[in-house]
Amino acid sequence: MLTITENERTSILKDFAAFIQYLKSHPIALTKVNEFISGKDLFELNKQMTHPFPNTVIRTTQNFYPLFHLFYHLILGGNLFQKVYEKGRLVLKPTDRLQLYEDLKPAEKYLFLLETFWTDTDWDELQAGYFGTSPFRKIDIILANISEMTPGKKIRLEDEMQDDMRMLIFDLNPFCLIV
Repeated sequence: MLTITENERTSILKDFAAFIQYLKSHPIALTKVNEFISGKDLFELNKQMTHPFPNTVIRTTQNFYPLFHLFYHLILGGNLFQKVYEKGRLVLKPTDRLQLYEDLKPAEKYLFLLETFWTDTDWDELQAGYFGTSPFRKIDIILANISEMTPGKKIRLEDEMQDDMRMLIFDLNPFCLIV
């Protein structure tokens, strides 16, 4: 169950705050090929997360960190950071809007992230970071399945009868934290 109060932050807010703090306190040069955050920075960031992504190494790329891939697109879509050329390389720099975000109350921050996710994030870019089938390409199927379910009925994902739904949402776990 997700509860947002003025005093208790959700793990997504805590992890997003750690992500932002890391970006603010470290020079972040983006990779040349995909313009992603480097594996070295992601590896260090992963250690600070509420639930670190398992089985990663210093060379693990951004598309293998679903939560960081989402955060990366949220900071760009929400105009909290921007890509800027500096000394011949592309880096992430905070914008004035970042301070406005940081001044928000926890519930307002969550709603900002939710709105940014649904309205300002470039979904084509978000999906481009995946190999094979992106989990986002299944959203329409998931929503169609949910719309056919009986209102108020619990969905037991461990139930063998719900195997189809469990498989549909399996790779969406990190993204379900925000919605």
